Amino acid sequence: MMNGAFIVVLFFVVHLSAEAAEPNSLKTKLVVKESTGAGFEQVSALAAGIDFTNTLGELKGASNRVLFNGAGVAAGDVDGNGHPDLFFCGLDTPNQLYLNSGSWKFSPSRIPDSMALPGFPTRGAVLADLNGDQSLDLVMTTVGGGLRSFINDGKGRFLENTVEAGLEGHSGGSTIALADIDGNGSIDLYVANNRSDDIRDRGRVNMRQVNGRIIPPDELKDRLLIHSGQIHEYGEPDNLYINDGSGKFSRVSWTDGRFRTSGKTLSETPRDWGLTATFRDINGDHSPDIYICNDYWTPDRIWINDGSGSFDELSVELLKKTSASSMGV
Repeated sequence: MMNGAFIVVLFFVVHLSAEAAEPNSLKTKLVVKESTGAGFEQVSALAAGIDFTNTLGELKGASNRVLFNGAGVAAGDVDGNGHPDLFFCGLDTPNQLYLNSGSWKFSPSRIPDSMALPGFPTRGAVLADLNGDQSLDLVMTTVGGGLRSFINDGKGRFLENTVEAGLEGHSGGSTIALADIDGNGSIDLYVANNRSDDIRDRGRVNMRQVNGRIIPPDELKDRLLIHSGQIHEYGEPDNLYINDGSGKFSRVSWTDGRFRTSGKTLSETPRDWGLTATFRDINGDHSPDIYICNDYWTPDRIWINDGSGSFDELSVELLKKTSASSMGV
């Protein structure tokens, strides 16, 4: 059995003191205690009350190398007590929510099976207020099951609403980036999709040759690229979801005009091996742009927001240099 890396909880020892400030404002001075060390102190899993190990059976991993990309964790105050709670994603381990009671003390919370997903690999998760009720909801990515969405009742109890939210699907997602891309005051979602499996794990793919060209089987024609005698596999298309303000989402088409390259609407959907996506204001116009790290042979991409929630691809000439097989940003 392979054990996933366990997250070690660390904290920085500081003291905050309020100082006089301008009317209707508060100025706080950060005072760091003297220390000969790095300023961090390790909190053991036993002391914290966190007993979670992300496991992956060797046979399961060997049959699907996508699973070796691992799984993540989300942090946020789900029960409103002022302390960040932790949601751990598992591959061969059920997902688990740990509630933080303060002073680095956590306890496991009972969650529904649809959220724990025993026996089904979960990759990533994010806690965010999707419906504007001031409580943190949960969205997670799975390997082959698409997104799963859960609404928080404000007390840390969750109810699945994937279908009602318009987020159902069968993709193999990695990470979720969040931002209000169109300025309507609600959080939109960009999902970096990878794949649910890798063609190399099939062992054999039957090709045919037509007029000197190698042709993949029909069911794989949109998945494989054969160039100069070499076979390249595409990843899955990423997804952008627009929030109507109530937590209901609509998925955007890549070819309806919202995404442009060289000023023209995309003619086909990018099929990259997405690993990490993030929103940042790259050009300083106060609109969130997108950076996507893509694995293998597919390039990283930067999409510049025009302020309305439509995007222009940054040309490779301006990007200058990018990492191959990018993992994170």
